[in-house]
Amino acid sequence: MINSSNTLSFELGLMGAGIVQVAAAAGRSVVMVDISNAALEKGTKIITSSLARIAKKQYPDNSSQQESYVDEIMGRVKVSTEKESSASNADLIIEAIVEDLKTKQSLFKTLDESAPSHTIFTSNTSSLPISSIAKSTSQKRQSQFAGLHFFNPVPQMKLVEIVKSEQTLENVIKELSQFVKDLGKVGVLCKDTPGYVILFLLFYFSFSLKGSFSFLFAKNGFNIWIYSFFFSFNMVYIIML
Repeated sequence: MINSSNTLSFELGLMGAGIVQVAAAAGRSVVMVDISNAALEKGTKIITSSLARIAKKQYPDNSSQQESYVDEIMGRVKVSTEKESSASNADLIIEAIVEDLKTKQSLFKTLDESAPSHTIFTSNTSSLPISSIAKSTSQKRQSQFAGLHFFNPVPQMKLVEIVKSEQTLENVIKELSQFVKDLGKVGVLCKDTPGYVILFLLFYFSFSLKGSFSFLFAKNGFNIWIYSFFFSFNMVYIIML
């Protein structure tokens, strides 16, 4: 069960740090794992800076409460460069490393040998098939393997794609759906195809809107259009759910 999970995040930069932040802010015990102490220090700095900005908005006239807010959440975050020992106590593993199939497979093969049998494995990949990444693990683990695709910046973006491969068990999807909900996010179930829902819709709209899409791109900038699109998309799924 991951309802009161020890969450392990293998991170690389802003995305991984954001995932650690929202999990810790939701009351989870989180271990942030990276390849070096320098990388962990960078990730920690990203999280504390983000939390400080949130705290300043919530408690604009009280520096003591601001500090307490940051300290409380960071108190649930541990850091480590030891992936095997960290995985040995994890209920949920979220991988957010470089988008390279062999690198991800190598990591998960190692983790499969160290993690408890009940541990759910997830990848934050946006372009690689989950089933291909999971092939490096045992048959049992492949049934507990799914995609958990967050969007940047993670603390602000509400949408999370939950990717089910042909091997993923239904109860795993249910647990991940509840986990995403507990983070204050909106989960949408996707099939295991590269790009998942968002990329498909972006291609659809780019071809359907043609001139309008190009105009939006040129006038407002790609990031602004994407943010607007995600906001509308989240609203649709709130209604549907």
